[in-house]
Amino acid sequence: MSNKQFNLIAAVLIAFCLLFAGFTAFSIARRNDDNDVQDNTSDPNNVADSNGTTGDGATKGNYEDALDGSATYLGDSLWEYTITGYLPTPCHSTDVDILIAESFPEQVTAIVTVNEPGPAETCIQSIQDVNITGKFSASEGASFKIQVK
Repeated sequence: MSNKQFNLIAAVLIAFCLLFAGFTAFSIARRNDDNDVQDNTSDPNNVADSNGTTGDGATKGNYEDALDGSATYLGDSLWEYTITGYLPTPCHSTDVDILIAESFPEQVTAIVTVNEPGPAETCIQSIQDVNITGKFSASEGASFKIQVK
């Protein structure tokens, strides 16, 4: 094997190694970005901040990345929650149940159930924005999270 052939093979191998290393680094960085999605639901210290707003990502579920929620303390033990995001079609709908754990401070969970269209229902594939608001009663220091089913 000549010296030129050896140098060519070595250059090709180095190029493939660099491409592989770059692809691996990109994949790891992308995976870390996906894991950095706002998700503080397991944090027991997730309480309202000084202006009365608390919120975090949804817990596990098929639509967990599509919906997010927050709650704002209005005063006199009254809170207003907002759930925003999107659903894949206008035929999908949501139901929200508020569960308040009897603890102090209260732990409030908005359970969002996503109802999918039936198999016989014809529906256009078009992103549907979701904007749900409501109110609940809890003390000022209550924590809030959403759970998507």
